[in-house]
Amino acid sequence: MGKKVIAAIVISLIVGFLIYNIPYSNKVNTTLQGVQCRIGDEAYSEKVTLKIQGNYSDYIFKDDTFQGKILVDKYEYSMKDPEVFLKFRDGYSVLRYYKIKPNANTPNCIGTISISKDFKKILILVDEPNSGGSQGWSGENGLYIGAPAENIKQANAIAKDLAKKSIWLSYTNWD
Repeated sequence: MGKKVIAAIVISLIVGFLIYNIPYSNKVNTTLQGVQCRIGDEAYSEKVTLKIQGNYSDYIFKDDTFQGKILVDKYEYSMKDPEVFLKFRDGYSVLRYYKIKPNANTPNCIGTISISKDFKKILILVDEPNSGGSQGWSGENGLYIGAPAENIKQANAIAKDLAKKSIWLSYTNWD
């Protein structure tokens, strides 16, 4: 009887370890047309193309990850820089590109990205310079990209849907 209990414990530990560490992996290869908009400015919109290629790992008990390329045609450094590694906490990750230079890692940060797990909807909150000399995003007048979208109304709908994952974004007036 003691050997059966020990065997059951060992098997339970192995299964638990595997469930915790082995993700459901999904290859991603998609191109989405989107719109970059500014909150509170109905006159501003620009078409944007997003190309996403990589591997999305969906974990049960850990933060999901993405490794690959996210190319945003409006931001040249995203088209040239190497792969990104994103760790999604509560459905969001920082979209940062590192340009490797001798003796320095210089990051270029587009902003914060939120996705649907199937990459059919994407929201990027675009960082801009602020008065403190750094970069950030504002829920009052910030730039954002919603995809897939052909106009501001569709980009707003994507933003509203994906913003539900976040308490701080749920108060943003996307209209």
